[in-house]
Amino acid sequence: MFITKVNNNGTDYLKLVENVWLAGAARPKKRVVLSIGPPKRFDDGLPDYIGRPRKSFKEGKPTIPRPQEFVAPLDELEIEGIG
Repeated sequence: MFITKVNNNGTDYLKLVENVWLAGAARPKKRVVLSIGPPKRFDDGLPDYIGRPRKSFKEGKPTIPRPQEFVAPLDELEIEGIG
């Protein structure tokens, strides 16, 4: 899963998206898991206010509260052999 920015009628929105492979497809289809909201809501005046939430989610420590439920604790990932 990853956070992406989409444009809807001239307004940017952040969404949590995952890639889903369909049978016989040449590439994955993107499925929206969660609509986070407009990035201006998370603008704290620091540069790259869109890139920082993406990076923090990828590292497993989201700075935005809404996608927090989609991050597994690190110890669970290690138990499953992923970490």
